[in-house]
Amino acid sequence: MEEKSTILKYLNGEMTEKELEAFKQTSEYRFISSLDEELDNFKAPEYNPGDFQFDKAEKKKSIVRFLKPALQIAAVFLIVSSVVFYLMPRPTLLSTSNNETLSFNLPDNSRVFMNAGTQIKYSKSDWDSERLVDLSGEAFFEVEKGQKFTVQTEIGNVTVLGTSFNVTNRQDYFRVDCYEGKVLVESGNQEITLLPGETAQWTISGFNNWKEILNVSPEWLKGKSTFRSTPYHLVLDEFERQFDVSLRTKKINKERLFTGSFDHEHMEAALRSITVPFNISYSIEGKKILLFKQDSN
Repeated sequence: MEEKSTILKYLNGEMTEKELEAFKQTSEYRFISSLDEELDNFKAPEYNPGDFQFDKAEKKKSIVRFLKPALQIAAVFLIVSSVVFYLMPRPTLLSTSNNETLSFNLPDNSRVFMNAGTQIKYSKSDWDSERLVDLSGEAFFEVEKGQKFTVQTEIGNVTVLGTSFNVTNRQDYFRVDCYEGKVLVESGNQEITLLPGETAQWTISGFNNWKEILNVSPEWLKGKSTFRSTPYHLVLDEFERQFDVSLRTKKINKERLFTGSFDHEHMEAALRSITVPFNISYSIEGKKILLFKQDSN
């Protein structure tokens, strides 16, 4: 990574005289210089219409002679493009699959905990100037104090300076829980500031905001998924992620709102937690589960 940074510094003309002298002793400098020489020595052939009055055999040879310099330039351009592409900083991408969690530190030592079925992207090279994280899924953040820290999702953005909060961004569902500090949440043309213990939630059904006593971190970090006025299909989606199973339903209203929780440790106990309140039965075949109303066989 340090080698890439040095080359980029040279290409951008940002080196000091001392750094340039040291760089000139490296193999990277000799390689780049050879590319420069190829370009400097290239001279396009002069065009003369009379040169193109020849028979078919001579025509083929002349075309080859005419195209050769162009092919050399194309080859040099391809090499240079490959070098530049190789040296360009790429975003860091992290993801979790079903029944998997992950925790890691960002460049400023802010801590991130990713729930199952989550993807996070951020730029290490731009981090000092912009603390920005792209999130798809659910994650808990413990942010070190400093300049603005933004979590960007398809549905809304969360901005803080230094705090701890949880963001859930699933299909048609966006929720932010503030555990410490102050959190600014923006979704569409709506904006709200959350204080510790407050939650903001957007679903197809609308917007909800409430305050309750929260622990120092979300329940999913302790192996438990909790819901409040959440469409039932989102509860089923979370169950599939946590247990890596496939759920099918028969005559079930999946838009009905669910308030409750389930543990991640025992699947059947968790299944009862989300079916008994709605008088729903189930059958299990390996990793496939069918949910149905008790009056429909």
